Amino acid sequence: MRGGRVGHIWRVQSNSHLAYKLGGTIKKLILSAAVLSASTLGLVGVAGAQTSTDVDSFASRLAQRFNLEESEVFEFIEESRQERREAKAEARTEALSVAVEDGVITQIQLDALLERKEESQAARQALRDSNAGREEIRDQIQSSREEFQAWAEAEGIDLEELSEYYKGSSRSNNRG
Repeated sequence: MRGGRVGHIWRVQSNSHLAYKLGGTIKKLILSAAVLSASTLGLVGVAGAQTSTDVDSFASRLAQRFNLEESEVFEFIEESRQERREAKAEARTEALSVAVEDGVITQIQLDALLERKEESQAARQALRDSNAGREEIRDQIQSSREEFQAWAEAEGIDLEELSEYYKGSSRSNNRG
């Protein structure tokens, strides 16, 4: 007998049987925890201005440490990254749509902002994928940020006022 039922709890006496049944779940939990930890530490995010090599190294070490397939780890990290990007883009679009409703920006300005953001993200991804060092990446991102701020000012867009919409503390969120 491999296990018995005690009340509502199954007791499994064979560790190998338990490991076999939970193997896929444990791998998913380990990968999820690792990606969450990496995100928190800035290893996977833009804020750390990391290079692809940093993420590759992290994923390789993770795969070795937990006896996982490297390709699965890379795929999982990239999927998580893409999901996070999509969620952020959706939240940004929703927040900016409220800014249009509130008359802070026009629909034309919103469309221009979203287009500019897409271009910026593509440029940042290309920079991360290049062999640029951390300093160069940081400098390029800062330069891009300054160019964006100048562009927004020329377009009559008050980025400080828009930041309130990103933070979720807009007037429209306080509507009754």
